[in-house]
Amino acid sequence: MNNSNEVTVVIADDHPLVRFGLKAYLAGEPRYKVVGEASNGLEAYNKILALQPQLAILDIVMPKMDGFEVVRKLHAFPFKPKILLLTAVEEFVDPFEVLNSGADGAVLKDIKPREFLSVIDSIMERGKVYSKAFFQLACNRYGTLKSYTKETLSISDLQQKIISMRLNGYHFAEISDILKVDFSVIASEITKFLECVDEFDFLIRGSYRTGIIFD
Repeated sequence: MNNSNEVTVVIADDHPLVRFGLKAYLAGEPRYKVVGEASNGLEAYNKILALQPQLAILDIVMPKMDGFEVVRKLHAFPFKPKILLLTAVEEFVDPFEVLNSGADGAVLKDIKPREFLSVIDSIMERGKVYSKAFFQLACNRYGTLKSYTKETLSISDLQQKIISMRLNGYHFAEISDILKVDFSVIASEITKFLECVDEFDFLIRGSYRTGIIFD
């Protein structure tokens, strides 16, 4: 029988060496227990449903079903493990799709082992975490960050609440329900805000402020 304090893990990657490395590394960490592995997205999805791990580590680019689709399909079930997405530097992944996927974090595959452990610890303890290297890669592809000050931006109280909740992982429909504000109003307010700030810069800077990017 598993120790109740152990975090059960399923690993999915189409490269056997990556799966072997992750499994071997986590074997040395008493908090984590790898209970299954998969070489493609469809196999990962089926194993997650069958084994119901507390954490799923998924490669984004996999045959049969990519990591994003696995995450979307899991949303249809009441059981939802924490999900960490993996990607390689040479793979082009849209950072907005990562942020909006519903996953709990994303890291590059060349992350250092101790940093990787800190990321998954943080995901299990406090929610969404993205490695700094992932966002740096995104910045390199989308250009440099712009500078914004209080003088150049004017944010209403409602916009501030919406922005804060969005940066903490809430989707706009959830924000509408929690704030009891019509979805059309939420959409209008965020549109007004984004007219004066680049969305990618906003997400990057805001993510640093709210602590969901791991240094």
